[in-house]
Formats: sequence, structure tokens, C-alpha cells
Amino acid sequence: MKKLRIAWFSALNVQGDSASVSAYASEQLLPILSERFEFELFTSSFDRFQQYPTFHYLRAFERHRQNPFDLFFYQIEEGTSSHFTRFHSALQPGAVWFHDLIVSDAGPVPLYVSPWEKVVQKFKDPQTLWSERAEKSTHKGPLLYRESAFSGVSLFSTEHAHHEYRRLVKTRLVDAPSYFLAHPVDPGLTRIPHGALLQVAYCGSPRIEHRAQKVLPALAQIKTPYRLCWMVAADEEAQARALLAEFPPAEVELIIGRTPRRWSDIAKKSDVALHPLFSAYGQPGAYLAISLMCGVPSVVSSFGATEYLPESVVCKVRPGESESFETAEFLRRLLAPSAEGTALRGAMSERSRRFALEFYDRRHIAAELALVFESQAPFLKQYLERWEEFESQAKRAALQEAKDVLRRGHGAAVSSKELFGEDDFSWKQLVEPALKELGWS
Repeated sequence: MKKLRIAWFSALNVQGDSASVSAYASEQLLPILSERFEFELFTSSFDRFQQYPTFHYLRAFERHRQNPFDLFFYQIEEGTSSHFTRFHSALQPGAVWFHDLIVSDAGPVPLYVSPWEKVVQKFKDPQTLWSERAEKSTHKGPLLYRESAFSGVSLFSTEHAHHEYRRLVKTRLVDAPSYFLAHPVDPGLTRIPHGALLQVAYCGSPRIEHRAQKVLPALAQIKTPYRLCWMVAADEEAQARALLAEFPPAEVELIIGRTPRRWSDIAKKSDVALHPLFSAYGQPGAYLAISLMCGVPSVVSSFGATEYLPESVVCKVRPGESESFETAEFLRRLLAPSAEGTALRGAMSERSRRFALEFYDRRHIAAELALVFESQAPFLKQYLERWEEFESQAKRAALQEAKDVLRRGHGAAVSSKELFGEDDFSWKQLVEPALKELGWS
């Protein structure tokens, strides 16, 4: 049986480790999925990713013309690394895996001035007029309404995002299925026994949403000797050091550069992990999944995506006035040097690991994604064909509009020879190649 051909759009770790969740997920899944599917990878770099055929995303139309894909697959997340996938997901629609549904970044200009709602109306009702040139479109956010509207099949890394999508997104080109697909993690990640000093790993920025102003005072109340390992992004170092100077732990290591791969190395040597987040933007994401796979007892905020986790698996802290007190109380129990503390850490470690193997094992996630590809490929192919025909109509309308402008200027239709000379040199050397590159001729 012929393998499905899939265009895989994602940020990729082509130049070393990065903070991109999409790049991390690609590393976890492609080695497994490539046994069942034929992939071509598209990214914003010109570099090759491992052994896979890798192209700059601007070559996607060309590659599709040369050897058509059965479906297009996009990963979308917060940040500039995902701008090209957000942009392209409405040019050649397909399946979209949303690692973030609510973002603080409006994206490049074509995204937030796009008349996408009018496009949806026209796609569903041919009697609707095309958008006027002078018509202005206003940005609608912070939820990714445009990207959600064009997605043929939508997948979400958290149950919370999936719920919000079903609750809030009403405008879509097609009525299509949606799924929860958790972050994939290597099941081989396990805790490594280390020295007698307990280690607390903190994954979060020094900004208010990651609750550093609550976490550090809570840690200051702990009498049991411990070592704090705090991982922050490079641009957060100064702010983190200022907070540590205000609430200095006895022993601390500041890890500069927040990436999933780096967190894996930290988590497997830790006894407790801190993943607080109180914000509509962002999510603990792959970092928390990694901690749970390592069997590290984890403290989280009872808010957003982590509200869906069982209380038997994580320690949930309510954001607010009692936050520092509750955090300190959990830490006091988890870090207790007594047999009771050791037993509690052991029990939580076992439950965390068991939960992660069921929900985050990359082999299971790959199998679920493969099932989506195979079951939805006919629908996505039909959707793409409908979209390409619709796009052809739009191109013809644009060319007709250009002709109408010329007629208004000259009183009659104008030939290419009249515009570009007897030999049509400019048309053949400049205009025609440009239209061909766009697929308009």
C-alpha cells in the first residue's frame, strides 16, 4: 500500500536546541511516524533537519505541484517561530495541532489585517461578494480565530484549549472533527538517583504569571536543606537574579536557556518540580509532561490546563492570597526528611509516572496522530481540492478586476502588446514568470 504523502509544517531544531514545543514534538514523533508515512518537512530555515527531506516553506506550492501531498499538517504555538505556520495554514489548509490557542502575539501584518471572515462567508455562499479593496478588517484576538476557522481538522495539546475551541470558535470554513492530542514524551525518561541533598526544580519565568513572587517566599519558609534549580530564558536572567537576591535560597543554580530538552536533564535529577502558571496565555505544556514522565512530584496552579489533571497526580495550589502558604505547605510535606516525606515522594512519583505513560508516551501519541491522518485524509484531500478551486475563482476575479481598471482607463480592453511593447518582452520576462510562480498561469 502506498504511503500517505504529508507536508509537515513546523519549527525544527535545525540549528541546535530551541524553546519551540513544535520542534520538540517533531523530534519525538517523526522517527516513529516516518515508518508509516512519507514526509516532507517545511520550516522557516534553509537548513536540513536530520535525514528528512526539508524545504523552506515558500517552496510548498512548488513541491505540491511536482508531487501532490495527501494532506498538510501544521503545528502552531505562541511566538515568532510559528508565524510561518500560522500564515501558511490558510493558504493550503489541512490538519492543525494547536499547542497554544490563545496568544499574546498578533503575528505579522497579513494575519491581523486579513479579511478572513469575508472569505469564510464567500466560501460557504458563492452569492457573497468578494471583499472590497478599500474594506478594512480589524484584528480579532487573542484567540486564534482565523487559524481555527481555516483548519480542516483541529488538534489541541491540552483539554482546556480543546474545550475553549468548542465553546468559542463558531466561524469555520468546514464542519470538521477536533481532538485532544497530548504532548509526546520519551518513555525512557526516568529519575536518576543522586546525592543526599534534595533538589527542587523550578520551570517558570520571573514574571508575575509564573508566580515567582509567590514561589520564592514559599521556598524561604522551608527548613529542610535543599537545592533550587531554576531554569529561565536568556532574556529573563537579570530579573531572576534580582528576585533571588531578595529571597536567597541556601543553594541555587540558575540555568539560562529554557528548552524541553534541557528541562529533561534537570527533571530526572530532581525530587520536586514547580510548574505554577496563572495566566490566560501559555501553559506548562511539554515541561510538566516531562516532569511527570520522570516521576517527579509536581506542584502546579489550579488554573487553566492543569485544572484537568487529577489531584492524585499533582499538587494543586489555588492562585491568590493563600498561594505562598499552600505552596510552602506542599513543599514542607514533600521535602520532609522523615520516612513520611520519603513515602509521600515515592507514592506521588509512582502515580505521576503511571499517568504519564498512559497519556504522554510518544508511542501512543504517534499512534493517535497516525489514526487521525489515515481516517481524515480523504476528507482533508476533498477540502483542499475545494479550497484550490475557490482560490482559482479568487484569482480569476482579481485578474478581471485588473482588466476592468484598464478598461476604465482606456475605454476598451488593452492587450499585453499595447501595455508591454510589440515584442511582449516585459510580459514574457517579468509578468508571466511572476504569475507562473504564484500558480496563476
